[in-house]
Amino acid sequence: MPTGAGQARRLEAPGIEQFGYSTSWSPDGKNIFFNGKEAGHLLRTYTQSIDGGSPRPVTPEGVTGILVSPDGQLLLARDLEEKKPVEVYPLNGSEPRSIPGLELEDRVIRWGLDGRSLYVYRPRERPLKLFKLNLASGQREPAKEIVPADLAGILGPVNVLITPDGRGYIYAFTRYLSDLYLVAGLN
Repeated sequence: MPTGAGQARRLEAPGIEQFGYSTSWSPDGKNIFFNGKEAGHLLRTYTQSIDGGSPRPVTPEGVTGILVSPDGQLLLARDLEEKKPVEVYPLNGSEPRSIPGLELEDRVIRWGLDGRSLYVYRPRERPLKLFKLNLASGQREPAKEIVPADLAGILGPVNVLITPDGRGYIYAFTRYLSDLYLVAGLN
């Protein structure tokens, strides 16, 4: 659906029987990236032109990701078993490569504007520390520290989104609170 003037376009995805929950746009706005599954196959990432045509797989079966680099040439993706960290998948079909300094428990939020860094964090750490990770050297530069005003009842991971320039962010978490009553004198 256009956000302004223009016609709605329907994208057909023949052969895709199940779709993942996330999608993203290429930087030029001409393609979408999505996770999907063909009958008898594992989930993988596809790209499709908004001008039509069939989806084209960009990762092997069992590997998904939708974070596209600012230049539209690379995709960050991870195997479904999550036994190793996110890797870089060139969209030209070259072999994927690991990212120095990125560890299994790291969650990648987004690419840096320069295309040579990533924003990462560990969702179960408190306080939550966001880092800018250099893709070539693996060096981490502190970017933000997030401390909710009240840590009571925060369980599980914290989810973070950050603006492309790294200056603004939002975060969400689940809080479980309860009341404890002490009753005395019951016999």
